[in-house]
Amino acid sequence: MKPFTHFLITRFNIKNAKPHWQSTKTGNQVLTDEWLTQRFEIFNSYCLPSILNQSNKSFKWLIYFDVETPHSYKNRVAALSQKHPFIKPVYVNDYQSFLKGISSNVLSKLDLGSSHIITTRLDNDDALHFDAIEKIQSLFHKQEIAVYNFTKGYCLQTQPFTMLTKYDYPKGPFLTMIEKIPSEKKVRTILTSKHGSLNDIQQIEEERYWLQLIHDQNLSNETLGTPTKDTTILKNFGLENLEIAVSTKDFLNFCLQRFLRKFG
Repeated sequence: MKPFTHFLITRFNIKNAKPHWQSTKTGNQVLTDEWLTQRFEIFNSYCLPSILNQSNKSFKWLIYFDVETPHSYKNRVAALSQKHPFIKPVYVNDYQSFLKGISSNVLSKLDLGSSHIITTRLDNDDALHFDAIEKIQSLFHKQEIAVYNFTKGYCLQTQPFTMLTKYDYPKGPFLTMIEKIPSEKKVRTILTSKHGSLNDIQQIEEERYWLQLIHDQNLSNETLGTPTKDTTILKNFGLENLEIAVSTKDFLNFCLQRFLRKFG
């Protein structure tokens, strides 16, 4: 029996009143039916396969949805959870409700004998290396509290053309917190702190453990890093069935754009 319970936590379509959460980088409104349809397609194509592909299956995946999510999608989520019981959907009113309830949500799903929790954040359009969960759990040494970041990963751009890059992200979103459960039974979790604002983050640098998808529905992300044509790495994320290739034309176009942005 492990002395901890590991939670992967994803916010799917929670309402947020902040202005920069209202539209994508192309100006389209978020949380519409069209947005939700496209986001489920992205989730099913990239995020979900990478998590089902994990070498270590000893974790629980809390996925937070808006309470007003259409019933057709709630039915799909329920079917997914029934097929994969480690997936635990949670429905909330808004972002503030999510923050207020996350501690009790986590503590209500603890494994017997857990003195610690591990919480790892993952966006619904990103993917993890098949050994990511295993690596995180190998870092557990009964710490009072510790924060880790997967520094290295890939950016996969799908629009307007396909591009793959290697990128190092010391203050990125691929964060994990290990914490001891206090006597007052209220935990912090990695989601209560904005990524980029945490201090004393320990960097995990020996492998590229994440893949960030860059597409029209992103709020602000852009393709950064060093371009590569080696799409065979997608198998490390459970994405080997995707027909993705970086053409020489797109590779050179991307390099030219980067050059002009820097020196033009």
